[in-house]
Amino acid sequence: MLLSVFLLLLAQNVAPAPSTAAVDLNAAIQLAQEGRNGEALAALQKIAAADPNNHLTRLWIANVHARMGHPDLAEAVYRSIVLEDAQNVDALVGLGTVLLQQDRVSEGLDVLKRAEQLSPENPKV
Repeated sequence: MLLSVFLLLLAQNVAPAPSTAAVDLNAAIQLAQEGRNGEALAALQKIAAADPNNHLTRLWIANVHARMGHPDLAEAVYRSIVLEDAQNVDALVGLGTVLLQQDRVSEGLDVLKRAEQLSPENPKV
């Protein structure tokens, strides 16, 4: 009995190992930050397929699409995030930016104004 209690206490004091998904996401983000966009996109898409509700992964997918010169694909991903979370400032900024890049100035400014209303102090906005 005492051994069981000791093992339980010991287990509570040990930091949990990071999940495989978190490690994979960090590695994929690192690839993107290194400019290895194709590899990053493939890794991110694999992670998103396993967990489609992970907005951070999908934001990075959209970011990589935008970096690769695919604003239409980036726009679709950003819009899907905004549909699920209308308060997601990062998705709004990304969406507004790709709309501006596509010379859809009015739409882009409207989206960026929404982001600014949600987070007026955010330097990204």
